[in-house]
Amino acid sequence: ALTSKIRLPASFAVSSVTRLDPKWQLLTDATWTEWSTIQQLDFQRNNAGPAAAPLTVQDYAWKNSWRFAVGGIYKYSDRVNLKGGLAYDLSPVPDERRAVRLPDEDRYTLAVGSQYLIDRKTTVDVALQFVKPKNANVNRTEGNAAAGQQSSITGQADGHAVILSAQLAYKF
Repeated sequence: ALTSKIRLPASFAVSSVTRLDPKWQLLTDATWTEWSTIQQLDFQRNNAGPAAAPLTVQDYAWKNSWRFAVGGIYKYSDRVNLKGGLAYDLSPVPDERRAVRLPDEDRYTLAVGSQYLIDRKTTVDVALQFVKPKNANVNRTEGNAAAGQQSSITGQADGHAVILSAQLAYKF
């Protein structure tokens, strides 16, 4: 079995909802996350014999970061709300710590969705998100030098995600 200790980050958010007129609402959000609490992960083997290979400490040295978002809700009818928004998320991973396992970089998220009111207690929500991080350059040496298990990695990570979600909510 493996064990490790980690303190998860705190976060602080300031959000607002502003009714612009009877049909439109403006949503804003700024969230700070204390990612600097995660500096490394050091896993320990429980009851490992003396011949067990040492585990590599995962050095992260993450920094605190911010996420900013703006969106809107349009009341299309008494039963249908249309929603959309844009967010910019700053990566907590410093350039010199970026690894192939986690090639994190600043990213944009664009989301659209709708909510349908079935009755006074029941709603159905559907949403589509497109998440596009910046290209992440990786130039890093990893591994255990003392054990002769080091490798250098140089490259660029590129990708995106498309997320489709649905929710059924019932108020008691």
